[in-house]
Amino acid sequence: MLKYFSILLISFFLEGGVDRLIAFALEGPFNHQSVTLDAIKRFERKHGFELNFLCTAAIIEQITYSDAYFPKFDSYHCDNNNILGCSYRFRQVIDESEKTPDLTSGLVKFAIGLHIIHDMYAHSNWVENFEFSMILPPVDLFNAFPPPHWLQTGFYPDIFIENPEAQANCFTKDGNVIKNFIYGATHGCLNKDSWDSFRGGMLVPNSAISYHTLAGEYAIRHTEKAFETYFLKNPKFKMCIVPRTTGTGCNSAISEIITRQN
Repeated sequence: MLKYFSILLISFFLEGGVDRLIAFALEGPFNHQSVTLDAIKRFERKHGFELNFLCTAAIIEQITYSDAYFPKFDSYHCDNNNILGCSYRFRQVIDESEKTPDLTSGLVKFAIGLHIIHDMYAHSNWVENFEFSMILPPVDLFNAFPPPHWLQTGFYPDIFIENPEAQANCFTKDGNVIKNFIYGATHGCLNKDSWDSFRGGMLVPNSAISYHTLAGEYAIRHTEKAFETYFLKNPKFKMCIVPRTTGTGCNSAISEIITRQN
């Protein structure tokens, strides 16, 4: 029992106490801001234009503080194995973002959806299962079609009172075992929020890439895909588009400066 208590105590301090650790935490190197900016850059390069920095700022503002705005709702963070709720919430906010006539309100809803996408990779065992295949989960369909039986996200907060030994046992599992559903797995065991997190700092088998880095790349690709869909389905989003007049892109440069300073 002392062994399990020691593991739980280590988990507690790795997680910074009882405060929620921001998914893709600011310690990073990947975080909600950098993932979104990298996805925007790829989206801009593909189309040869850039986003107005005011639109980018509205998205970054909301995606950064969703943890603070919705701290007790696991469906906004894909916690507590609430995959169905996470899928429903994603579809809800994306639908609302498409229907609202106001551009800023639509961008705010869209950003909440992006935050959910990021959390799917940071909080679940999807990356452990698919590693470098870069297969993206159909987050918006899991509320209509059952998710894979092995897919899980950890309990948050990290105290699994019903069975603390099961909670501690998760920390002894390697990447191959984590591919399966593990009873009692908590956020502290599964999250890949930063290099400093228990799972995020581990290396993907047969590589020199950490799970945090791989989860970040998954999140960037999925975010870029979300921008593509949003661009095609929402005429009002075109109000954010400005021509690229220089090689570097003034709006992109301004967006990055503002974001990196916050």
